[in-house]
Amino acid sequence: MPNPSPNKRKDNAKRARQNSPREEKQHGGQGDELYLELFYLIRTLQAKGETKEEQLRILQTQLDQALAEIKSLRTIEEAFKDSLGNTQKQQEDANERIERCESDQDGEEDELIRQSIYSRRWKNRNKGNSK
Repeated sequence: MPNPSPNKRKDNAKRARQNSPREEKQHGGQGDELYLELFYLIRTLQAKGETKEEQLRILQTQLDQALAEIKSLRTIEEAFKDSLGNTQKQQEDANERIERCESDQDGEEDELIRQSIYSRRWKNRNKGNSK
C-alpha cells in the first residue's frame, strides 16, 4: 500500500482554495458577492423545503382527520342500515296483521249478512205460521 502524501487529508476531502488577488481582480472582486448570493439561494431553498414539509404535515393531519370522519360516518351508516332493517321488518309485520284483520273482518261481515238473512227468513216463516 502506498504511503499517503503528507499534504493529503485522510478523508480525501478537497480543501477550499483561496482566491489569489489576481483571480479576484480577474473576476472583479465578485467572490464575496457570489458566495452571498449562493448562500442566499441555499437559505431560500431550505426555507421552501421547510414550507413544503409544513404543508405536508398539515395535509397529513387533514387526511388523518378525514379518515377518522369517514370511519365515524361508516359506523353511523351501519347503525342506520340496522335501524332501517328493523323498521322494514316491523312494517312487514304490521302489514301482515292488517291483512289478517281485514280478512277476519270480511269473514265477520259475511257471517253477519248470513245471520241477517237467516233471521229474516225465520221471521217471515213465523209470520206465515201465525196466520
